[in-house]
Amino acid sequence: MELITILFITDDLDYARALSTCVAVENSKMFFTIISNEDFYHYPQKDEYKLILVDYMIKTEETGFIILVEVQEPFNNSNQNQHLYRYDTAERLSQELMLLYCKKTGSKFIKPIKGSGQTVFFCSATGGTGKTSVALGLAQELVRFHGKRVLYINYEEFQSTDKYFRPDEEKSLDFYLYYMETNNNLCRIIDSFIITDSYGICTFSGSKGRNPLKLLNVQEMDKFMEMVQQAGSFDFILIDGDSSLNEETLWLISACDKICNISSSEIDIKQIHYNNYLVHSLGRQIFDKTVEVINFYPRETEAEFQESPEKIYIDYDIDSFYTRENDEHLQLITINIEKEFGDGIKRLSEKLTLNLQ
Repeated sequence: MELITILFITDDLDYARALSTCVAVENSKMFFTIISNEDFYHYPQKDEYKLILVDYMIKTEETGFIILVEVQEPFNNSNQNQHLYRYDTAERLSQELMLLYCKKTGSKFIKPIKGSGQTVFFCSATGGTGKTSVALGLAQELVRFHGKRVLYINYEEFQSTDKYFRPDEEKSLDFYLYYMETNNNLCRIIDSFIITDSYGICTFSGSKGRNPLKLLNVQEMDKFMEMVQQAGSFDFILIDGDSSLNEETLWLISACDKICNISSSEIDIKQIHYNNYLVHSLGRQIFDKTVEVINFYPRETEAEFQESPEKIYIDYDIDSFYTRENDEHLQLITINIEKEFGDGIKRLSEKLTLNLQ
């Protein structure tokens, strides 16, 4: 199922922000754009939204809208303009909006991700930003210094997991997805399918060829995430994405609790275009749960630039990365978070965990 973009027309902006936030918590597939009645008549993108929600004080003769009313009425999805009770619970409003969306599009109802573990999605407009290093550095920080149980999931087109973890072909994503697809209860014993590094970070061993997660549609990805959350009792699930913004990736971005958007420069044209497309697809409120990270930051050479207090800066520090050979003569990359790189990771951990509390 695609993302459900909702245009909310109201002159009560405080109420609209509160309602949209609460409903989005109930169903992370729903994203709201809030505009005033005056702006609506000049709004060029209104036809691009899946649903249009109109507050009670707005008078309109157009049909096909969802009208919020102050007096509760029986739910009836056969009217030209459906009425929803303005002061209903967020859970019920979410359910009714989903029913109306399914009726309009013929889509099958898919539950939002709900389960144990906070989900964080790592993304970037381009490769080479050190996104995987940041994700694994954060995983190490959470495991070593905060006692958290962390699952790292690689969602790149071609996985780089085996560069950091000793591979085990019997514990790859392919096996787990096979058991999940055949409804075998073994997939509920997730510890049988995951490997760990020396610090205790959990992951699935990398698959040969294309990442099997990239073959899943939204419904299958939703099932996978729900199964992992319910079976694993993880405190954090860190998803290492890529630069693609197809339907499945956009769904993951919308469904996760937090987003780490990583670039390697303060001024990055590709990153600006990437962010603009996120706003176009998911609405500006996507940045309410986004942490901007500038990796490889050359602090000495960029001292004249004013650092943004909203961003996390991770210093350029090649000494925090080295390759070691394990007992099986495999070359594995090791990340040291006790130097300059680790200082930035600690700041990222503090910001994320504070926002997720």
